[in-house]
Amino acid sequence: MTDPYYADMKQHRRDADWRECILYAHHKIPKKCTCGGPIRLGTDEQGMSYYVCKEFEDDGFHIRHRCFNAIEEELEELKEEVINLLKESVKCPWYRTNIFVGKMNQGDTSVREYNTKFLGGGLLDKHDEATLIKMYRDGLREDIRSGIGTTVFSTIDEIMQAALDVEEGESPCDSNGSDTESDDSGSGESGRRPKKKARTEKNHNDDREDEDHDVEQENETSADTESEWSLPDPVEGSDDESDSKVDLKDYQ
Repeated sequence: MTDPYYADMKQHRRDADWRECILYAHHKIPKKCTCGGPIRLGTDEQGMSYYVCKEFEDDGFHIRHRCFNAIEEELEELKEEVINLLKESVKCPWYRTNIFVGKMNQGDTSVREYNTKFLGGGLLDKHDEATLIKMYRDGLREDIRSGIGTTVFSTIDEIMQAALDVEEGESPCDSNGSDTESDDSGSGESGRRPKKKARTEKNHNDDREDEDHDVEQENETSADTESEWSLPDPVEGSDDESDSKVDLKDYQ
């Protein structure tokens, strides 16, 4: 007669093998040993699960391996598979546009600092111009984005310059983009302030010459008027002559 204790142990072993076969079916646990014998699951003295050949002998020809190590090995293989899939997915335009869209926010920084961070973020080589403009606009602060309005830009440089103009208190230039609304009503109705033309060195010199010429004409006119209505010429070194020279010097 079979000892009830051993009968219970055998039944327990069968139940444990069945449950563990289900639990560890996908964790790199083989079904057969290298010798051809079946694999069974068990628990060692420390409570660690392991799989071992039913015909196991410590001669180096049979399998005995901890289940935990098998799971670690499978996780490493899964990591490599995921990395390879990501590398392949990056080559797909749809995946690159819809998944790998890095987001940048201006936060409390200035527009100039935000521009530097945006240009140095490595996004220019990953996205087309339209996507870059949308990403840049979405990352701006609310007040800067409201100042730009619904202006349509064709390049990233244009929207960056427009953001700088808004932060510095200027309206975005018409040359930076085309507004969605018509500007035929004139600059007065559109509320855009025309930008001053840059003052070159040549123009500055011309203005100086014009000013000197005007001063000479004004002095000649004043001299003619004085000769007609004033008293005879004052003595050389008088106060009036010295005052006129000081005024001319201050004007220039």
